[in-house]
Amino acid sequence: MKKLLFFLCVTLTLSACKKEQDDITPRGTASEVAGTYELTTFRFQNKDDDLNIPKMPVIQQGKQTYFGSVELTEATDPDQAQMVLKLTLDNQAFDDIDFGEVDVEKSGTKFNLLSDGEKIGSISGSTLQFDIQTTDARMAFTAKR
Repeated sequence: MKKLLFFLCVTLTLSACKKEQDDITPRGTASEVAGTYELTTFRFQNKDDDLNIPKMPVIQQGKQTYFGSVELTEATDPDQAQMVLKLTLDNQAFDDIDFGEVDVEKSGTKFNLLSDGEKIGSISGSTLQFDIQTTDARMAFTAKR
């Protein structure tokens, strides 16, 4: 009888220690690239202008005069990111350039940024490279997280 009571107590104790399962939601690709990237290069060309800054930030007289950042935040779709460019050139802050929601697609060890199915950039490690061209203009930059 004592053996049966002991066995019953051990069984009840083990069944009371049931392991809870965590509700694991798979992370989207946007969460893997979300963050702030500081510009290291910037280029803008149109028919009238060609602004090429091969190394950023530019510091003049101890003060940053040319600098910028790109912010990627998760959108409602886990495979999309909201992309915003913040830019200051020659001490003049420009209005934020909101690229809207871009698709984030994992390709091996890097991520591609797509707009309407067209590749506009990529992220490899901590480096974001962006290049978009229209018939009238081109914007390209590199940024590091």
